[in-house]
Amino acid sequence: RGCNETTPCAISTVRPDGSQLKRLSGPVTKALIDDSDASFTPDGKHIVFTRASGGIKSWEAGDQIRHSDIVVMDLNGKHRRVITGSKPFQADYIWPSFSPDGSKLLYEHERSHFADPLTRKAIIVAGADGDHKRRITPWAMDAGDGADWSPDGTHILLPSHAHHDDAPPPPHNTPPPHRPPPKTPPTSATAPAAAPP
Repeated sequence: RGCNETTPCAISTVRPDGSQLKRLSGPVTKALIDDSDASFTPDGKHIVFTRASGGIKSWEAGDQIRHSDIVVMDLNGKHRRVITGSKPFQADYIWPSFSPDGSKLLYEHERSHFADPLTRKAIIVAGADGDHKRRITPWAMDAGDGADWSPDGTHILLPSHAHHDDAPPPPHNTPPPHRPPPKTPPTSATAPAAAPP
C-alpha cells in the first residue's frame, strides 16, 4: 500500500476480483516500520518482503533507516523470519525474490550515503536461507530497480544505470577515458587508382 511520512508502507493480499482485501502488516504504531517490495515464494505458500525499521539518520540529500531486513512470512502474515539484514544505517535491502525452484534468493543491495557517498547499488544472490551471499554485479554498474529471474532460473534480467544521465559521477581524480581521433575518410589523393579499362 502507498506510504508517506505519517503512514508506513504495508502489505495486503486481495483476490483476483478485488475482493477480500486483507492487511498482513502489523498495526500502525509510533515506531517506524515499513513493509514493502513483496513477492510470493515459488510454491505460493509464503511471502518475501523488505522490512525497514528503527530510527532515521539524515544527511544533506536524504534520510536513511536504521535497519533494512528481508523477511519471509506465511500468507496470513504470521511466523515472520528474518533471512538477512543490513548493518545499521548502511544499506537498503530491497526487491527480494526467490528463484523459480526456491533454492536461491535475489535482492538489491543499495548502499547508503554513510557507507558509500555515491550510494551505488548491486545485485546479490544468496541461498534460500540468506547464507552464501554473492554479489553478481560490480558497484560501478549501479544495477538494480527490480531485477528478476528468467522462467528457468538460469539468468537474471536487470536494469543498469552505469551510463544513465542520473548515474553518480565518477570520482574527480579519475582521468577521462582515452578516445582515439576519428579516422579521416580517404580522399582522391589517397584513394587507390582505378583499375585499367
